[in-house]
Amino acid sequence: RGGEGAAGASTAAAAAASDGGGDSGGRRDTPAAMASEEFDSYAEQFEGIREDLKRAVATLSSGPADGSAAAREAYRRDAAQAKRLVRDAEGTVQAMELEARSVAPSEKRRLTGRIRTYRAELSAARTDLERAQTRGDRDALMAGGSRDAVSRESASQRGRIEEATARMDRSTAVLEETRRTVMETEEVGVGIMGNLHSQRETLLRAHDKVKETNRLTTRARRVLNNIKRRACYNQALLWVVILFLLGAIGAVVYFFFIASSNDNKKQ
Repeated sequence: RGGEGAAGASTAAAAAASDGGGDSGGRRDTPAAMASEEFDSYAEQFEGIREDLKRAVATLSSGPADGSAAAREAYRRDAAQAKRLVRDAEGTVQAMELEARSVAPSEKRRLTGRIRTYRAELSAARTDLERAQTRGDRDALMAGGSRDAVSRESASQRGRIEEATARMDRSTAVLEETRRTVMETEEVGVGIMGNLHSQRETLLRAHDKVKETNRLTTRARRVLNNIKRRACYNQALLWVVILFLLGAIGAVVYFFFIASSNDNKKQ
């Protein structure tokens, strides 16, 4: 039951990540609250899978019911079902990560914390499953054949399983640390993007002020040029008036003094 629901969640997450159309296209036009609701839906599915996985771990811990072939086959089916539950849980967590990327930064930090918790729970469940399967395999070996042969085979199998479990634990720890680092880096990136956006707004406002200052400077330059032209025009007009007055004075002097002197000499 939990495996089928989680498989649907994993399939939906894969479709949302790989296909730009369909539901994802419509989600762009929806508010960020819709993404949060989708996240809660995936979280409920994960919790259901987690409970199914706990029951599967408990079943595997006891090993086969007896040494019969039917019991061993049932045990193998339970082990395969438990592995499918782990894969479905992983797909559900990935779907939650995709939904968390489409919400606001403040909401994203809260959802990221929940995802980390789910990751830790999934890692613990995977470890419990491996240990339970190890015990179940040992019991299955003890249930068939003679005790001496089974003991030797069990010791060899147990050694291989413990070695594989140790490697998987180390790999899981490395992966979890890497994932944590990536998530922290992503949060830092989101913060930097917010700061860059704020700085961009500041630069745009400063650019607008510079444009306004340039416009006012251009207008002032035009006014100064007009004043300069008017001053030049007034100065030229003043010289014309001065020349006219000098000419008039020269004409008056000529007619009243020089011309009258010539007339008196002739007389």
